[in-house]
Amino acid sequence: GMSHAAGSLTFAEIVAQQPHNKGYSASPVFTEGEKVYAFHQNMLYEAKILKAEMRNKLSSTRLGDQEMHFFIHYQGWKPKWDEWVNDSRILKYTDQNREFQRQMREMKNGKKRSTRKIRELTPPPPPKKTRTIDQTTDDVIDAPESLELPFVLQRILADDYDCINNLKQIISMPVQTTVSEILSKFADEKLQKTKSNPINIQIMLDIGEYFDRCLGTLLLYRFERPQYQRVIANMKDKKCPEKFSLIYGPQHLLRLFQLLPNIVEEACLPADSRNLILFHVAEILEYMERNCGELFSHKAYTTVSNDYYKDL
Repeated sequence: GMSHAAGSLTFAEIVAQQPHNKGYSASPVFTEGEKVYAFHQNMLYEAKILKAEMRNKLSSTRLGDQEMHFFIHYQGWKPKWDEWVNDSRILKYTDQNREFQRQMREMKNGKKRSTRKIRELTPPPPPKKTRTIDQTTDDVIDAPESLELPFVLQRILADDYDCINNLKQIISMPVQTTVSEILSKFADEKLQKTKSNPINIQIMLDIGEYFDRCLGTLLLYRFERPQYQRVIANMKDKKCPEKFSLIYGPQHLLRLFQLLPNIVEEACLPADSRNLILFHVAEILEYMERNCGELFSHKAYTTVSNDYYKDL
């Protein structure tokens, strides 16, 4: 299945391994003054909770939809980095999480190349004016690299992993919104909203094609194989569309986006088209985050029948 995970440790995987992390509800309670590990731009840092209060959910459009937020200070950083986060960004201060932090740090130091991949998800910043000496010494730590997936979506991926590999459920078919529909809805919204930053339709088609090409080899957990075999059989019998992007939905698209920087890197594309793809992906992710209430639901998963196990 997802052998790519061997050499890297994502926040989603770390969250999936926290005690009692079955879905969103049973998250551990954090209190003011508590030391925690906070996830910031692909790295875990030590932090302290300065304040805790109920605030409106970041991802929700409904007023009164509230959740706990925590105002954290990163140890050893300037106060200007202090920020409000919800509990999907923080972990208990345990030996296990310290070990995760060490592993992430080692991976980062061992893979200086990969920071390049991550950076490409955001368009390069405008060239900086030359910095004066006092500016340089001002920051204890300069702004870390840009990040891969919005945290809400990291949490959804962790949950997706959990539903399939621990709870032994699969995503019911037909899905509510297919990959292809997500891409075209995003494109429509973008075309209506902006004239200034035109969307590249060819890239939307490329992303759909990447999805069709990668699904069978990179985007499935082993437990989903029997379902995949059935999809293939249905395709042969013309009982369903002939493209995976017309069958699978947002969870699998997120898995693609998690891997896309590496896929694009290995495709040896010229830098500008690589950046263009990743720039569009960052925008689609932002769209998926805004619409995550509609796109993702626990109802998407179903328990498999006994004969499903025979095909594993």
